[in-house]
Amino acid sequence: HRLIRRQRQMCIRDSIKIVWPENRKPDSADIIQRMNDLDQILLSSGVKVILGYKMAVDSKFSLDNCDFLRITVAFATGDEQLIEASHRIGKSIKELFDE
Repeated sequence: HRLIRRQRQMCIRDSIKIVWPENRKPDSADIIQRMNDLDQILLSSGVKVILGYKMAVDSKFSLDNCDFLRITVAFATGDEQLIEASHRIGKSIKELFDE
């Protein structure tokens, strides 16, 4: 199954939208906690992201669309670093799904 849908924006930052497996999709009440869980997994993997819900003007209004990550790629030193970050992000999302 697809883990993420990637959207490129101006070559300096990316958004990664989580595509939840049907049997693992959190309801609106749990989405922020699941995103926080993912953030902790990512941090332990050495990846810092901005959680989508933290960018929303109104968190309650945005609950159905806040399950994305914003990452900056402007400071990457090369393709190898971007590839490694992509692997870490993918493994972290898989770990969240496997919990």
